[in-house]
Amino acid sequence: MLGAAVIAGLAFAAVSSARGAALPNPCTILASAHAQSLTAKATAAASPGKLKKYGTGKSEQVTCDETVGTTSVYLSYYSNVGGSGGVIIISQSHPAGFGGTATLTVGTGAGNHAPVDYIVFRKGMLYADLSANGAEPSKLTTLGQTVYKLTP
Repeated sequence: MLGAAVIAGLAFAAVSSARGAALPNPCTILASAHAQSLTAKATAAASPGKLKKYGTGKSEQVTCDETVGTTSVYLSYYSNVGGSGGVIIISQSHPAGFGGTATLTVGTGAGNHAPVDYIVFRKGMLYADLSANGAEPSKLTTLGQTVYKLTP
């Protein structure tokens, strides 16, 4: 079962390819970004991410989910953006370090009221959604900035 942030992320991406290039592998980028930084213990165990592909051609989306301690971390790439849903928004901000394209959303799931925390950003023609439900927003932002730098 997908977490609330992933559901929001899936709703976030009404995907249609605006470019012909392949989407980057989010598992490679997430591993290089060291998602362990989300926990208080820099040595927290991280299980390798699993790549999932949804759709084909103009509807392609690639997602990687990795577990860090007890936190599930998801990174998805798309070629186009839609809107988000399924989240009761507590706060939204536009953190620095993303070329002016990021929105950090802190909220709760509309159905289960569980934490939903994610950053969406654009880099060139590529859109990304990084989520880690229950993560400290400042740590999620720092991880997101690293992911942004590693995104081609």
